[in-house]
Amino acid sequence: MQLITAIVAPSRIDAVLNGLKTLGVRGWNLSVAYVLGQRPVRVVRLDIVAANADTPDFVRVITRAADGKRSPSAPAGLWVTPVDAVVRISTGAHGPDAVQ
Repeated sequence: MQLITAIVAPSRIDAVLNGLKTLGVRGWNLSVAYVLGQRPVRVVRLDIVAANADTPDFVRVITRAADGKRSPSAPAGLWVTPVDAVVRISTGAHGPDAVQ
């Protein structure tokens, strides 16, 4: 399993989420973040835990949808981190069953 974290311009988050929905993604976490530079820039942080086999498709969709003629004042980035364990608290599911 992999944790995909993406920093997306607020104007592009709907396109990113719509792209993920077409792949059948049903859950993600969104939060507001700020990128510091000459002045703080408000961005959206997107986190998704994905099966290893799904990660390349999710990354491709996120990067394509997030780019969309992005302006220099709306930074974007993406990174993937290995995940050792996942538990879905509401169902008690562990591992890959917890991310489906």
